[in-house]
Amino acid sequence: MGAVLVSSLLFAGCGGGSAATEAGQPLVSPKPSPEAARGGTGFDGGDSNVTDLIAGQNHDAGDITVTNDGDNLFITYTLEGDWTMSEAHLYVGTTYPKKNAPGQFPYKVSDLGGVTEYTFTVPLGDWDCGTDLIIAAHAVVTDGAVGGFGEQTGWGFGPEGFTNKWGWYMHYTIDPYCPLPTNTLNFKVQHPNGPISYFLSTFTGIGAGFGIADNTGYPGWCVDLFHNITPGTTYQAKVYSSYDGALPGDLQDSDWDMVNYLLNNKQGSRDDIQNAIWYFIGGGAYPSDPDAQAMIADALANGEGFVPGAGQITAVVVDPVQNVQVTIIEFECEC
Repeated sequence: MGAVLVSSLLFAGCGGGSAATEAGQPLVSPKPSPEAARGGTGFDGGDSNVTDLIAGQNHDAGDITVTNDGDNLFITYTLEGDWTMSEAHLYVGTTYPKKNAPGQFPYKVSDLGGVTEYTFTVPLGDWDCGTDLIIAAHAVVTDGAVGGFGEQTGWGFGPEGFTNKWGWYMHYTIDPYCPLPTNTLNFKVQHPNGPISYFLSTFTGIGAGFGIADNTGYPGWCVDLFHNITPGTTYQAKVYSSYDGALPGDLQDSDWDMVNYLLNNKQGSRDDIQNAIWYFIGGGAYPSDPDAQAMIADALANGEGFVPGAGQITAVVVDPVQNVQVTIIEFECEC
């Protein structure tokens, strides 16, 4: 929650995750037992794009992972332990399938021969950022362990159960695609940065082929009220999209959508914007300035589930190796 701006550059730990739109159908099928499911969310309102592949209604056979690269959706089935897969069927759309019949799903593959991983590639086409996709992921799997469960039907676990048999719908919101480096980068901040942002962030060690570039100044903000950072000092850090389902646990927060909404709907001064950001992520209190309060009220009214569209700003999290402030930069990801 929000804060009074401090000139000593104090910032706090961060979080991430975007909420997806609920489809409103009742959950009527049996849920997997606690020992079977590791907490897969089916993506709807969760902080991850990974959910469990449940076999025979109760057995955790592996994972379903959904990602995109701005052009295509990738749905990966990964089997674990002694489980293997002989068939896979997939439905993806913005409306529910007429029948939950795997054989009638538009994407299917058979005679896999007992693989442990398979990926479907689905073109995004006219589906833009923010689109809520309904996904039903089916598989025929076999537990090859001695005394195991043999051949079973498997479904990706989601927030909505089928009405006529066991199985689930997952929901995936198409998030902006940010081609970011995965290696550790050198970065430093410059403060103050006039009215544009709280500071300017520059990086080196990125290389070619990524969204962000070396020696380019990016408007930056603090999302960490309780640590210091020294302007002009070079630190090491990794960068993540705030919509990345693989955000480290200490960076996950259900209010990243609010921060992204704020960055695209600013008003008032630089300090007002920073205090409004701190209100949602970073440990601040409710600010006293009317402009900061207005931004918070706007985000609370309109920011739930916000996903930046084409030409809009995405918050990219800068996670330092050293025990200094976690920050964000403004970046226009692909959509």
